[in-house]
Amino acid sequence: MLVEAGIGAFLLVGLATRLWALIGAAQSVVIALSVLNAPHEWPWAYYLMILIHLAFFATMAGRAYGVDGVLRPSWQASSHPLARVLVRLS
Repeated sequence: MLVEAGIGAFLLVGLATRLWALIGAAQSVVIALSVLNAPHEWPWAYYLMILIHLAFFATMAGRAYGVDGVLRPSWQASSHPLARVLVRLS
């Protein structure tokens, strides 16, 4: 439940968007594989969740109106190793 809350919160504010999009896609795959054979489940809903997370990853959504977009220039200018990691994750 904490991971789901983290995915939602970080994707909403746009911080480390690419990382959380991959985590969300992986979690959606796991959930889909565990419930697809259950009666009255909608398999297309899980496919859509996976595709939306992959779209967030591919388009780097947080760079436009998120915290990533605000902090990314300062991370790129910094020589700190953590800043380089955050540039990759944003």
